[in-house]
This record gives sequence, structure tokens and C-alpha cells, in this order.
Amino acid sequence: MPADGRPSALAEGSAVEEMPAGLLPGEKAVSLLLHRVEGAAARAAERLPALGEVDPLSEDLVIGILRGLEKQAWMLRVQRS
Repeated sequence: MPADGRPSALAEGSAVEEMPAGLLPGEKAVSLLLHRVEGAAARAAERLPALGEVDPLSEDLVIGILRGLEKQAWMLRVQRS
């Protein structure tokens, strides 16, 4: 079955919580983003072993994405210090 790449379809099926509406204090925004990035990284890492069993090429792509998520999480953690 082909993937549905429409933004509404992606948002509907996403496990990532929506950010609160309105202006947020900087520290709150960083914490909320960090929580979401760490969650996405954890879900990717959790699914990696099963993916590797059926599609090594996709596994490699997800590993690259996971590295990017971990880098973003690190940069957000530094902002909280």
C-alpha cells in the first residue's frame, strides 16, 4: 500500500504530541521540544531490530535519522544548561 504523505494524514497517525498553541517561554519550549525529539528517537531505536530483519537498507536509513535525532536532543539539552 502506498504511503499517504499529506500533512493531515501524517499528523493524524503521529505519536508526537502537538505543541501548545501560543507564545511559550524559551525554557518551556526547549523542554517540550526535547521531550518530543527524545520520544521520536526512542521509538526509532525500539523498532530498529525488527526493521533490520526485513529490510536492511531501510534500517540503515533509520539509523541515520536516529543519529540526527540524537544530535538534536543533545543540542536541546545544552540549551537547558
